[in-house]
Amino acid sequence: AEKKDENTLTLAIRTRIKIFYRPAGLGSPKEVEKSLNWALIRNGNQCQISVANSSPFNVNFGLISIDKKDTEFGKGYISAPFSEQTVDLASCPSSGQLEASIVNDFGALIALPAVQL
Repeated sequence: AEKKDENTLTLAIRTRIKIFYRPAGLGSPKEVEKSLNWALIRNGNQCQISVANSSPFNVNFGLISIDKKDTEFGKGYISAPFSEQTVDLASCPSSGQLEASIVNDFGALIALPAVQL
């Protein structure tokens, strides 16, 4: 008679991988943070954050915080090349001190200089 394993462990793993194709001649994104322009847009009781990316690179954010509070969209947010995106905020910040980290080509988080909005 065959001996069957009575104890088994089954794992289901869900993995999300972002792949970016960088054409030859595009260059290196070493100073991509200099091409990001941030703005806080106030409209009554509602606020939005806007980021304009004037570089040819997709910028992948690992964290975006305003006044030391993480924003709901910060992790995994991507700014498209040569475009501007606007995102609604849950509440309006008091002073508008923005801090952000981007994910570089090797998966490391790089902190950007703080920006006063």
